[in-house]
Amino acid sequence: MFRTTYLALWLFLLTGILLAQKARSQEEAIFTGLPDDTESSVQYQFHKKPNIAVLPFTDANAKAKETEFGRTVSAMLITALRSGTNFSVIEQSELQKLLSAKVLDLSALTQKNSRRIKDLLHIDVLLAGDVSLIDGTLQIDARLFDIGSSKVVTALYASCPDLKNMRKEVINLAKRLEQSYLRQWMGRISINSRLPNAEVYLDDRFIGKTGKGKPLVINDLLEGRYQLKLIRGGYYDWKGEIVVQAKMDRSVKLALIAKPGSMNISSEPDGAKIFLDNTFVGITPMSLKKVAEGEHEIRLVKLNYEPWTRKVIVRSFQPTDVKTTLEVSPGMLSVDSDPPGADIYLKGKFVAITPHILSNIIPGEVVLRVEKKGYEEWTTSLMIDPNEHKAVDVVLKEMMGKVSIDSKPDSAKVYLQKKGQAEKEIGRTPLLNYAVTIGSYRIRVDKKDYFIVSKPVLVENGKSTNVSFPLRKKPGILLVRSQPENARVFLDGVYKGRAPLRLTGLKEGTYLLSLQLPYASKTIRATILSNREKKIDVALSKPVGYVVGMILAGITAFYFQYLAN
Repeated sequence: MFRTTYLALWLFLLTGILLAQKARSQEEAIFTGLPDDTESSVQYQFHKKPNIAVLPFTDANAKAKETEFGRTVSAMLITALRSGTNFSVIEQSELQKLLSAKVLDLSALTQKNSRRIKDLLHIDVLLAGDVSLIDGTLQIDARLFDIGSSKVVTALYASCPDLKNMRKEVINLAKRLEQSYLRQWMGRISINSRLPNAEVYLDDRFIGKTGKGKPLVINDLLEGRYQLKLIRGGYYDWKGEIVVQAKMDRSVKLALIAKPGSMNISSEPDGAKIFLDNTFVGITPMSLKKVAEGEHEIRLVKLNYEPWTRKVIVRSFQPTDVKTTLEVSPGMLSVDSDPPGADIYLKGKFVAITPHILSNIIPGEVVLRVEKKGYEEWTTSLMIDPNEHKAVDVVLKEMMGKVSIDSKPDSAKVYLQKKGQAEKEIGRTPLLNYAVTIGSYRIRVDKKDYFIVSKPVLVENGKSTNVSFPLRKKPGILLVRSQPENARVFLDGVYKGRAPLRLTGLKEGTYLLSLQLPYASKTIRATILSNREKKIDVALSKPVGYVVGMILAGITAFYFQYLAN
């Protein structure tokens, strides 16, 4: 049965060769008469879809015959080709009439019958095939025959192990048949639009949406003219005709024109310059008409105020209100001090150390205070204008106090030494209200013949400190020598030792000085001066009687010594 059907089909196709050649010659004559315009040629060639006739598929084995899967697959293919491809499927009723009238008797197909079939049905391609059921798997073999060439132009197969998915596999097979047969007449177009999410329609059929920076590609379009339309909210629709040629990859760039909206722009204070997308458009307050839909940048500029910039979305046919309060431009303040390193306070808050430039100062009156240890506080009020850069140089005054210094006796030299500094002479006592910077000092007084005295003193800001120094005289020295030596020395009746004798630590004054020997003594007045050494030499002579007596005593002693011997 399969062989008979296949041979009859070939006879049918062969009878159509002459008619196909005649048709091609007619087409060549028509193209020759057309101007050299590709679009006109395309319009002529494909004014209709390719016509296809689907014959009932043959059940190739017994199991397939039991369930008549051939007719089932044919019916599913007809539905898939008609609803999901570019083929134009002839009605089965017309095909059945020819089969009933034995015009399409594949077992006895004649050239006359073939011409009659082509004239009646206008078939471009014929689909036939076989169905087998092997081990529960449905095998489908499909072949497309071109009526003009009587050749198999496409042969495909499909396998369906799960019969529940039969329709899915048949639909996929129909798509593959279309792709294989029609690809030689297919092209594709890429829709490029700077706007994403624009809806694309081809011959009023929704295709998809444009992407951001990525074209929408429409594949497998048959040659011909198509009506292309882009729709996006807030923009005027784009409509036009596009021509697709075989094996053509065409890129189409489309720019949609936005439907306008409006903007009402105001500022506090008003009078600010308005820049729309960096283009000057006017002064606030202002209403802008016919502003394109989409995102826009608004920038407001006014002297002595900070520039204001925002991104604003404008919708078609809708007013967009833009209101803002401009911030006054800040000022700057440079603060330096002599000496440097002083603390800067602005409005009572510490901000920096001199020298320093203070920025972003809110215009208006500000209180500036500069402080440094040991120096008087410096304060002032300043008026800072917008965008003003004001400089302030501060000369700090050292904090001062007073010190009064006296001594008893006076006329002593006064020396002053601040911690960490060298000592310096500042005068003689009495020294009254001597001005010095605050801090810790050591005061030293020095007077001739008096002991040096010093004291620590703390001098406070704005205060007077009194310091008194009672002076003690340095002692005198008495050097006593006697002739002969070894005389006993008494000072104011107090035994001090034997001459020669050096007496130290003596207060200034007059003393009674006595020197004594066994045979003589002598008393004199000695005046001792402070910080001086006084030398006194005392000669003690022996009396005459003392000498005679000593001689006699010596003789007597000698005599007795002689007698003893």
